[in-house]
Amino acid sequence: MGKLANRKRKTLKSSPFEELENFMLQWFNEVRSTNIPINGPVLKEKPIEIASKLGIQGFFASNSWIDRFKQWRTGSENSGCWSQ
Repeated sequence: MGKLANRKRKTLKSSPFEELENFMLQWFNEVRSTNIPINGPVLKEKPIEIASKLGIQGFFASNSWIDRFKQWRTGSENSGCWSQ
């Protein structure tokens, strides 16, 4: 049974943009502490701005990246802090 459980376990993959995501989370927490809602266009522009400052090449803030950021880094996509 132990071998079967090991096969079913999923491995956690680290993001190639982990540093960017950490900066985004810090920015997100700072903005949210002022009760300012964050909308889609801002959430697309800010990571591109941060990636540029960090010298990260090839980053694109796709809708799927934004959705994963919302879910993984902030806890929930439907937490009420996201403006439409």
